[in-house]
Amino acid sequence: MFKTHQTKISKAVMKDKTGKMLGKVMTMVILSIQQPWYRIDEMMQETEQNGIDCRYIGNWEMKRNAFKYILKNRKDIWQSMQDYKAGKIDLAQLLMIVESCDGLGFVKAGFVIQLCLGEIGCLDVHNLRRFGLNASNFKYGANASYTLMRKKAELYIETCNKLGGCEYLWDSWCEYLAEKNPNRFLNADHVSELHSRALGL
Repeated sequence: MFKTHQTKISKAVMKDKTGKMLGKVMTMVILSIQQPWYRIDEMMQETEQNGIDCRYIGNWEMKRNAFKYILKNRKDIWQSMQDYKAGKIDLAQLLMIVESCDGLGFVKAGFVIQLCLGEIGCLDVHNLRRFGLNASNFKYGANASYTLMRKKAELYIETCNKLGGCEYLWDSWCEYLAEKNPNRFLNADHVSELHSRALGL
């Protein structure tokens, strides 16, 4: 699952120097917030057609702000990913850069990096419940120092690694969702394939 679908996404993102594919990935992640995964393809299609006026974005102030941020900064964020691959910044720095998009937080920023680079992972509500974790462990206040933010980023990365790493988190999440929603998903591979299908890959 991870080896097939994540690899396909990563290749598409990394070769697109315009950052447009990265923008699509980040938009998909934003759309997934507080929404069921089985609707992601439908939501992406409507967003492709209507942009910020899409009901899945237009009705959410945070998602509107995030969508605008993505359009403005996708090329710079893509370059930051290249900088990470070249060893110019570390993974915690990259996570903080992606997390600066309105509404992401480390959880969804980790999802972006999981999709694009095959690192970190997404400790969403399902995974938090599965592993008995508290989301507040990875959050910080509006006036937090850089040191605290970096400490939280490092904790998030360390937690994902301790839980089994990026590939395990992807595959086991897909298995979990398929098991919990047999009327929505054919199997775990169906859950996984939705990641790439929603991006048109």
